[in-house]
Amino acid sequence: MEDLLPFDLSASSCFTEGEDVEESEKDLMMSQFEKNQRDKFGKMDVMDVQTVLLENERLQELNTQLQKALDSTKIQLKQAIEASASVTAMSDQIQGLKFQLSQMSQEKDRISNELSNYKNSFNNFDQSSNENDTTFNGNNVDFLNSSNSMEKNEYIRKLKKYKEEIKILIKENEAQKKTIESLTISHNKLQKRKSKISENLKSAVSQLKDSEDRVDELESEKQKFETSVKAMLQENENLKDQINAYQTIGNETKISYDNLNEEIVKQRKEFSLLQKQFENQSIEITKLNNERQELYNLTNNLLVSCVKYETLTNELINDKEILERKIKANKFNGDEERINLTESDIPFEGDLRMKCLKILMIEQYTPSHKIQMIFNEINQYTKQLFDQMAEATSENEELKAQFNIERNGAEKYREMMRSLLKELKNVTFYSEKINNTAFCENDRQFMDLMIRSINSIDPLVSDSENSYPSSPPHRYIPLNFFSNDDQNQNQQVIMKEIQPSDEAFSLFTAQFLLNTILKQKLQKLIDASVKKDELESIIRSLNGNGLIDLPKLLEALKEQMKKMKLSRKREHEAFKKIQQELLEKNKSENDLKITIEQLKVQNDVLQNECNLLKVKADVSSNELLLRSISNENPLSNNIIVSPDSSLLKNELNKKKEEIQKLRQTLSNIQFEMSQIQKHKDRSSKRIESDLTQQIIDLQNSLQEMTEANAILKKKLKKVKKIYIKKVEESAIEYQKKYDESKQSFDDCALSMKEKQKQSHDLTQKLLKSLSESEGFNQKCQSENADLHLENKQLQLKLSTLQEEISRERQVLKGQMSALQLACDSKIHEVLRETKSAVQNEKDRLFNVMVMGLSSVYKIDCTQFDEDSYVKLVEQLKRDIEKLRFFQNNVQFS
Repeated sequence: MEDLLPFDLSASSCFTEGEDVEESEKDLMMSQFEKNQRDKFGKMDVMDVQTVLLENERLQELNTQLQKALDSTKIQLKQAIEASASVTAMSDQIQGLKFQLSQMSQEKDRISNELSNYKNSFNNFDQSSNENDTTFNGNNVDFLNSSNSMEKNEYIRKLKKYKEEIKILIKENEAQKKTIESLTISHNKLQKRKSKISENLKSAVSQLKDSEDRVDELESEKQKFETSVKAMLQENENLKDQINAYQTIGNETKISYDNLNEEIVKQRKEFSLLQKQFENQSIEITKLNNERQELYNLTNNLLVSCVKYETLTNELINDKEILERKIKANKFNGDEERINLTESDIPFEGDLRMKCLKILMIEQYTPSHKIQMIFNEINQYTKQLFDQMAEATSENEELKAQFNIERNGAEKYREMMRSLLKELKNVTFYSEKINNTAFCENDRQFMDLMIRSINSIDPLVSDSENSYPSSPPHRYIPLNFFSNDDQNQNQQVIMKEIQPSDEAFSLFTAQFLLNTILKQKLQKLIDASVKKDELESIIRSLNGNGLIDLPKLLEALKEQMKKMKLSRKREHEAFKKIQQELLEKNKSENDLKITIEQLKVQNDVLQNECNLLKVKADVSSNELLLRSISNENPLSNNIIVSPDSSLLKNELNKKKEEIQKLRQTLSNIQFEMSQIQKHKDRSSKRIESDLTQQIIDLQNSLQEMTEANAILKKKLKKVKKIYIKKVEESAIEYQKKYDESKQSFDDCALSMKEKQKQSHDLTQKLLKSLSESEGFNQKCQSENADLHLENKQLQLKLSTLQEEISRERQVLKGQMSALQLACDSKIHEVLRETKSAVQNEKDRLFNVMVMGLSSVYKIDCTQFDEDSYVKLVEQLKRDIEKLRFFQNNVQFS
């Protein structure tokens, strides 16, 4: 709350405990003088400083925007790095797929090699079968040339079977070739897909390289931008230092100006809030008045309708009674034809009359029936009227209850408005004091608004008071609610009367807090105005014209204060000495008084004793008289009185001595008292003479001080002229420095604007590059997503192909194993058959040889085998050679 004032004198060190009042006044005067001087010579500086601050704030905003742009670029670079990481992960996956494809290709080559081996084996088998055919054909030719026709036919038939079986094997081999060709076609398709995938991978790798290059370029641009930003920040810091240097010149004026601006803004906000609240309250009051008027109108209408219904019912009852009387007066006694009702006989109006006339128009009914029907209609109509009356009365009661509720709520608002109006009237009474306070312009807008609002609300309140004079005044909210300082009581009223669910709670609390703030502000403003008046009276008492003369007056007062302090110290020391002497004298006097009182007490005691002795002496004299009288009987008297008289004489002598001593002491004390009194009179005269001398000296010093003050005033006037000249010169120099600083600041501002343009261009370029990089990153991300999808699809396809290849491989292995088994079985059968055929041929050959050569050579048919066959052939060879040799010899001979 203390921040709401332009300057807080209550929180300053003017009138705090434990501080010197004159020094605080001096500090206040100096601060006021400096503020006035700065306000005098630096009015234009405040505006320039504000422009500098605004430009500084704008540069700070630009800096923050650049930092945000840097943060966004960092985020985008992170995204690009993540995209590159995802691309590397994709490349790793693609390499894994490549490795899987290489494995598949190796397996495919192995399968193709196995197929080629099988082909070669089949080709070799065909060749061997063909060779066997040729050998068999040659053998057959030889055999045919040598064997019988039956054997030839059997041999031919077996060869045909062999050929058919060989053709079947060839067909099976062709089918296997076709399957191998289909496998090769699928292998080629896979290779094409592999080439496409490799091309896609190459393109992805190239795009990744491009993106990495782009990321490197962006990092380099980022580094350049960071360096430029650092340079800009350094320049900004330099400019900040310069601005701070400029700000140090007008910092205090800026603070005061800011405080005033804040105070003005707060006052404007509070003024707007008050205006809005007054408008809302006036609107609510008008609404409440309108609702109240509507309720009045409704109640009046209901009362009017009730009166009408009552009159109608009474009229109907009267008409009914009249009809009944007429009917009784006619005395028809069963003659229904005599009774004839006409239109003039029906006293009703409106719908009931129309219904009665309709009944009379019916010729079918007799007059008694018509009269009965008319009575029935009258009864129904009266029932309807009674029902309407009951409904109207119930509605009237409900409206009365609602009106009472609204009235109770309106009483709270009325009491609230009364207390508010009283507080606002109190505020208007302080209008002149508010306008006359320090740093407060004579603005009548607030007061005029308050007076207008009070004038507009007063008649409404008076109307409400006149309309409800019987209502007790301020039953809910006290009249001094807003002006009361007892906040506990106010809090109790709030907690008692207003519930948190009520809509008026926020308004009420806002008004309460607002008015407490206004009270505190008014109190501070009043205190400030009082202190200002005191300061002005002090300046006028010092013969000053204004706050400008304060430093000179303060310097003169300082010198006077120094002199007064010295004189005060001297006087204080003299007074201390005099006080000590007086204390010593008072002590001595007190001691003497005590001794005198003690002596008086002793004197009283001794006087009492003397009186007793006198009494005893009288007694003794009486006894002596008695003794003189009783001389006639001296024996008895001597026996009785002699001892008492001697004792009494001794005591008398003693008391006389004591009395003499006391008289001497009294005389001594009186002599001492007379001497003390004389000494006291002398000392008092001497002290009085000293004090009169000191008073004369003080009067002389005061005269000297007045003369010195007059001389100081003359000097102050001269110094004032010199000081004014110096101030004017310093103001001129300050203006020159200010112009120079303003020029330098303008140059700095121009340079800053140029740098700002450059930074703006750089930011635009960066934004463009960032947009391009974002587009490129989006493209890369989309391409990476497509590649990722293609990779997934290829993985799925590869998995399906692997499954298909594994299945086909298993099928081919099964088929190959089956073919191998079939071929092995067939080869074994063919070999067995060929072996059996060869063996048969051998046997036949052996038989032919045995049968043909048994006559020439001695051959054992049971033991003829291949060895014997070889030996026989060798023997034949030798014999044939011998024959040829003999033949040649015979020819030559």
